[in-house]
Amino acid sequence: MKSALRKCILFFLFSLFSLFFSLPLAAEDAQFYFEQGEAYLDEDELDLAIEAFTRAIELNPDWASPWYYRGLAYSAKGEPDWAMEDFIEGIALEPDWIGIWWRQGDEGELELAIEAFTRAIEINPNDANAWFHRGGVYFAKDESDLAIEDFNKAIALAPDLAHPWFGRGRIYLYSKKELDLAIADFSQAIALDPAWAFPWYYRGSAYVDKGELDRAIEDYSQAIVLNPNFIWSWILRGNTFIDKGELDRAIEDYSQAIVADPNSTIPWMVRGNAYFNKGELDKAIEDYSQVIALDPNDPVSWLSRGNAYMAKGELDLVIADYNHAIALDPDNGVVWSFMGDLHRVKGELDLAIEAFSHAIALAPDRFDYWDSRGSVYFNKGELDRAIEDFSQAIALYPNGLYLWGYRGYAYYAKGEYDRAIDDYRQSIEIADNSNNIQHIFYSSWHLAGPIYETHPFFEDIIF
Repeated sequence: MKSALRKCILFFLFSLFSLFFSLPLAAEDAQFYFEQGEAYLDEDELDLAIEAFTRAIELNPDWASPWYYRGLAYSAKGEPDWAMEDFIEGIALEPDWIGIWWRQGDEGELELAIEAFTRAIEINPNDANAWFHRGGVYFAKDESDLAIEDFNKAIALAPDLAHPWFGRGRIYLYSKKELDLAIADFSQAIALDPAWAFPWYYRGSAYVDKGELDRAIEDYSQAIVLNPNFIWSWILRGNTFIDKGELDRAIEDYSQAIVADPNSTIPWMVRGNAYFNKGELDKAIEDYSQVIALDPNDPVSWLSRGNAYMAKGELDLVIADYNHAIALDPDNGVVWSFMGDLHRVKGELDLAIEAFSHAIALAPDRFDYWDSRGSVYFNKGELDRAIEDFSQAIALYPNGLYLWGYRGYAYYAKGEYDRAIDDYRQSIEIADNSNNIQHIFYSSWHLAGPIYETHPFFEDIIF
C-alpha cells in the first residue's frame, strides 16, 4: 500500500515538473528549429531547411522570421507560389519589415511587386534599393517613364550605386532608343563597378546600334573576360563580326558559346547560319541537326536544315524537313513559302501555287509571297493571274523595281506593249533613282529589246 502511494506521489511530482519546464519549451524549440533551418539554408540544403522552418512555424506560428526564411527556401527551390504565401504570412505578422516586402516584390506578379516595393518605400523613403527595385518592375511592365523616375530617385539617394545607372541605361537603350544617354549610364555603372560584366555587355549593344562595331567588340570582349560563361557575350560579339564580314571570327565565338553551354540551342543555330553563309553546307547541317536533337519541336531548325539540303540539291531531304516544320508550325507563312520554292524547283507548279497560296492566306501583307506565286503562274502561261499577283505585290511594295519589270514582261508576253513599256519605264525610273544601271540595261534591252526599235520611248536610251 505504501509502495503504491509512493509511486502515485512520484508520478504526480514528475508530471508537475514536466508541466513546469515545458511551458517555455515551445518557444525555445521554435528558436532551435529556426536556427537549424538557417544552417541548412546556408548549406543550400533546401528541403531540410523547409522542414526545419515548418517545425518552427508549427511551434510558434506568430513569429514572422520562420515564415520569411521558409519563403526564401521555397524561392531558392524555384517554387515562387509557395514563397509568396510565406512572405504574405510574414508581412501580416511584421508589416513594417522591409525585407519581406522586398522578397514579396521579387516573387510576385508585377502589380503585386509594385505594391510591395511601394510599401517598402513608404516605410523607408531613403532606401535607394527599394526605388531601384520598383523601377525594375516598371521597366518589366514597359512603363519606362515611371521606371526612369524611380531610377533617378535611386541615383539621387545613392549615386555610388552602380545598379540604378545600369537600369536607367537599359531603358534608354531599349525603350527610348537614346543611345548616347544609354552609353553614358552604362559608362557610369562601369566606372562604379568595373568588375561587373553586364554594363560592358549592354554598352556593347548600344555601340552596335550606333554602328560603332569596333567599340562594341571591345566591350563584348571585356564582358567575356569578366564572365566567360555568359554565352550572350560570345554570341553578340560573333554577330558583330558577322556585321563586319568576318565569318571565321564569328564562328570561333559561336564555338566558344557552345563550349560554355552545349545544351543551349542558340549557339548551334547561329554557328549553323554562319557555316551556311560560308557555303560550308555539311557543317551547317551538322549544327542544325544538333539543334533538332536538343529541341525537336523548334520549326526554325527543321526549316534551316531543309534550306541547307536545298542548297545541296538533296530535294527529298528538303521535303522531309519542310514537312516537319509545317507540322510544328502550320500557321507560319514563311514555311509554306519555302515549300513553294521547293515545288517550283522540282517543276511541281500546281503544288507550288498551293503552297504560296497558303503563305498568302497567312500573311497577305507579304509582297514577296504574291510575287512568288505570280512567277509560277507566269511559268505556267497563266498570264492574267500572274499580272494580278504582280499587281498586288506592287501595291504592297511600289518601290520594288523588279516587280514592275516582272509585270511588264507579263504584259509583253501578252502582246500588250504599251502597258509593258509603262511598267518598264517605272522600273527604270526606280532603278535610275537607286543608280541601278544593271537593271536599267536589263529592263530596256533584254525585256523590251524586241520592241524597242518601234517605240519612241527607247529612242532616248543610250547603251
